[in-house]
Amino acid sequence: MSLQELFIVVLNMSITSSYVAIGVILVRMLLKKTPRIFSYALWGVVLFRLVCPISIQTNFSLLNLLNIRLNNQSGHPEYVPMDIGIMNTPTIQSGISSLDPVVNKVLPQATPLASANPMQIWMGILSVVWVAGMVVLLIYSVISYINTKRNLRFSTLVKDNIYESDQITTAFVCGLIYPKIYIPANIDQSDLPYILSHERTHIHRKDHLVKFVSFLALIPHWFNPIMWLSFNLMSKDMEMSCDETVLRSMNQDIRRGYSNSLLSLSLKNRNPFTASPLAFGESHVKSRIKNIVNYKKPVFWVITASIILVLVVGISLISNPVNGQPDLSFLNPNSMLSAIAEQEQIIIESIEYGESAVSGTEFAKWLDIAENRWKRKRRNIPNELTPSIIVHVSAETGNEIRFFESETYVMTVYQDEFRYYKIPEQDYQSIRQMAASGIPHVQQITVTNHVNGQDTNKIITEDEKIIMRMAVLMQQGERYKPSLFFNSTLNDVPPVSDYLKVEMNGEHVYHRYYLYIQDNKSYYIDQPYERIHKIDSDIMKTITSIFDNSGFDIGKSLDTILSSPLESSNAQDYINTHMDEYENILKYGGEDALQYMLSEFKAGKAEGLRGVVMMILCKELLGPRNNVKDLGLSPQQWYAALDILLETKLPHFKYDGDDPIEKLVYSTEVQQRATSEKRGFIIVAPKIFGSYKEEDMLKVFVTTFTVRYELYGDTLSEAGGSIIPAAITYQKDTDGNFVLKEYVQAGDGSQFSPSIKNFCSMPKSKKNIKGLADQMIREYSNHDELHELLIGNLYKHLKKHGIKKATLTDYQGNVTFSITDTN
Repeated sequence: MSLQELFIVVLNMSITSSYVAIGVILVRMLLKKTPRIFSYALWGVVLFRLVCPISIQTNFSLLNLLNIRLNNQSGHPEYVPMDIGIMNTPTIQSGISSLDPVVNKVLPQATPLASANPMQIWMGILSVVWVAGMVVLLIYSVISYINTKRNLRFSTLVKDNIYESDQITTAFVCGLIYPKIYIPANIDQSDLPYILSHERTHIHRKDHLVKFVSFLALIPHWFNPIMWLSFNLMSKDMEMSCDETVLRSMNQDIRRGYSNSLLSLSLKNRNPFTASPLAFGESHVKSRIKNIVNYKKPVFWVITASIILVLVVGISLISNPVNGQPDLSFLNPNSMLSAIAEQEQIIIESIEYGESAVSGTEFAKWLDIAENRWKRKRRNIPNELTPSIIVHVSAETGNEIRFFESETYVMTVYQDEFRYYKIPEQDYQSIRQMAASGIPHVQQITVTNHVNGQDTNKIITEDEKIIMRMAVLMQQGERYKPSLFFNSTLNDVPPVSDYLKVEMNGEHVYHRYYLYIQDNKSYYIDQPYERIHKIDSDIMKTITSIFDNSGFDIGKSLDTILSSPLESSNAQDYINTHMDEYENILKYGGEDALQYMLSEFKAGKAEGLRGVVMMILCKELLGPRNNVKDLGLSPQQWYAALDILLETKLPHFKYDGDDPIEKLVYSTEVQQRATSEKRGFIIVAPKIFGSYKEEDMLKVFVTTFTVRYELYGDTLSEAGGSIIPAAITYQKDTDGNFVLKEYVQAGDGSQFSPSIKNFCSMPKSKKNIKGLADQMIREYSNHDELHELLIGNLYKHLKKHGIKKATLTDYQGNVTFSITDTN
């Protein structure tokens, strides 16, 4: 086990211990009137959680109240996944639904082509800090103990194991195997019997060993403030229960004398002794005196009830929830967010409209807000009603969200498991409207800008991505009755002169919305006129920016860039001042913007500053197609020298070795990565971890580095890439040749490791292949070997197809690959 893995194990144990400690603190309040031995005993559960990563599983575990993920193999809670460092989308599941999205949002995302993920680097740093903290705490404790022993070296033996010293102001026990009692030299003789009885009781009950072990268990969890609080409260309960044991052992009432001795000792103790867990003295004096004065011998039924309560709570806190396969965290809508957001489109299937595609990113944002209004509803059997709407989150795992028209409930489904939530009526209506507004039901959106009472300009788009985004965006916000607004209009036209009219058209659907701002607040009205929707200003900006960008004027954007700063003659100053317009031309103008500017050059309209800005833009849009390398040319000279490079077409990589398994894998990986994209050629670099045959089936386990390259002249560029672990299953056909039967790749986010562990099985019997999944997961964090194979395959491919010169550079201009006539 690596240092990072050990740190994650301890981190998960610490989080579990925190929940258990909070449970003990709450129960401790109920036990306030009972003997302190019971609350003292409960801290043993926290100690167990601190030192033992595994536990028994029961249905009575109080951790069932939390939404936690259990490790599928060990069954212990796993808030932070063991493979979080190599996840494409790192996520945690703390058990607190409202906390998870806040934390997950700030976790660094993976960089696929980098040799190490940012999260992996951070976990490495945190692991080192964790070890450093333990070392510092251990050194401090040892030094403190040595100093204590040095101060006690001139103490005088009184009798037995009792020593007297003028270097201390309070009594305490020091030592492990042969504990000694040390008392101040000037102690009152009337107080001595009580003090010695207390310290002897500590030794008899082995409290000195308990505190030492507790402190050792605390050291690996030094970063957890709840554990420090627990250690302090445990020490307090230890002292109070020790006091009660002394009082109970006496035949007479000694409360007055006992409390006076404790008070007298505390007044002399100006410098409380807290040097080391091997030497602990009197503390929590005020609380202890109050407890002593109020002490009464408990009646039988109190003892009995307390024992039962401690046993029940102890078992429920020491046990883990039953690990019911599959991971039930995916029944939590919040846990679906990353899986939904990573998909370009989400399919909503409804009885009323059939299938409809909407934006996965926008739907995840909507769900992130909506699920806060959903309340879990416990049902033991699934509803027999047929869902009217189903949101398909993952076809592979059967992850769905089902909505019911007859009842305001949703049922989340993951494989064979389900969970119910009570939802507001408005959320059902929102999802229903999304189903009616996605692709293919809406084919066109028209946006009309209404200014000062008149329509000024109109934008029409058939862009499917925009339609899928708008299908969700137009269902945001809070719904109100128009009568709640003092200045509300009596029809579906806004009560302001400036607004946007959005019309979503299809063969059988038509939706119309009016977006406007009133009193610095954003609203929209839908038709038929039943509600006014109050929306967040960011939603309004998002909607307006979509259409600003879809219909922007390239010439107008150039004029804006050139408008300031007039005092400067440096084109870069103008670009920096109007970076939004500059980036919009690159992002939304594309090939149209390039052709527009090249036509300006051709017409001789590219002189001066305008020509310089257009030349910079053209160079960025052309990328490797730009054949002009001379940076000293004027815009018109650059255009005169421009001869746009055509792509050198090359086939995809083909394996020419003799290994039959490698030949199958290379061919399959290229086929899996090849798309309708006409530009570029694909190079693959697979690392095979193993191949297994059973009867007529073959299963190969592989991690493949794939990059699509484009070649213009002698300039090579990367057009995209990925590194994906996969399991490839083949079956012999009637001719005895292996043909592809199934291709399963690793899942994203929290499903990365579980998906690999799931597919690492034999092709026919489905028996688990021991150690294979761990090896694939472990080696995924280092891409050096794959990168070396990729570069080698790229070199061979270019040479094979007669490419004598090609250079690849990174974004900083550094050469990362080159091939020349001489190499």
